[in-house]
Amino acid sequence: MVKKIVRNSLLIAAGAGVAFVVFSLTSHPKSKIHHALPKKKIKNVEVFPNIKIVTKDTTYHFHHWLIFSTLYWRLFLKKKVFSSKFLHGIMLGSIFQGLLYKDRFRILYRNDADEYSHSQVDE
Repeated sequence: MVKKIVRNSLLIAAGAGVAFVVFSLTSHPKSKIHHALPKKKIKNVEVFPNIKIVTKDTTYHFHHWLIFSTLYWRLFLKKKVFSSKFLHGIMLGSIFQGLLYKDRFRILYRNDADEYSHSQVDE
């Protein structure tokens, strides 16, 4: 029983660590990796590396922590589908990393203002 708890905790921690590092490297505005990632758009919807909907006046930015929170909540309710402790860790690590940004709760940006520059991490 104790071995299983320790093993599961280590798997969750490992997954969280991997996700935290990957998302720190790929989502930080000053990261060379972030700028090297290709941008994929379908009309006015950017789907990679960020999920954004751009209208004439407004950009809606759906932060990765919000997306992963929604996925985690939906998958967590289906325990048979979501039994991997490592995957739990990946989801939790990506959510935690995304919550470190100052604009973490901001989704709506006006396009005419210079306010939609890259997010900054709380330091």
